[in-house]
Amino acid sequence: MNYQHIADVLVFFAAPPAVLIVFLYPLLFRVEKSLTGVSVLFLSAGVAILLVLGLLYTALGEDYAGRQFLRVVTYGLCGLGCWGLLLILLKARFSSHPVDPVTEFEAKKR
Repeated sequence: MNYQHIADVLVFFAAPPAVLIVFLYPLLFRVEKSLTGVSVLFLSAGVAILLVLGLLYTALGEDYAGRQFLRVVTYGLCGLGCWGLLLILLKARFSSHPVDPVTEFEAKKR
């Protein structure tokens, strides 16, 4: 077994939960209410499409219909998600009352 086979197995392992997260996250939580929710959804969608691209590459080779479009959409979603999360971190750090977003979320859950 070479590295390509190991990578293929890992993509097959990671793709199903990544795709399910994209569909379940908006159903279970109100993601549109916050920049964090939207950013996480965009980033999750980008990762899911990236993994689906890996599956398509394994199954169909490197040239198939829609590949370039999917790549552009994927990189756009990942970029939007990352910029949103960066804004959240900077806002939390440089606000008048700096808060760790993770511990603040945990405190609200209780």
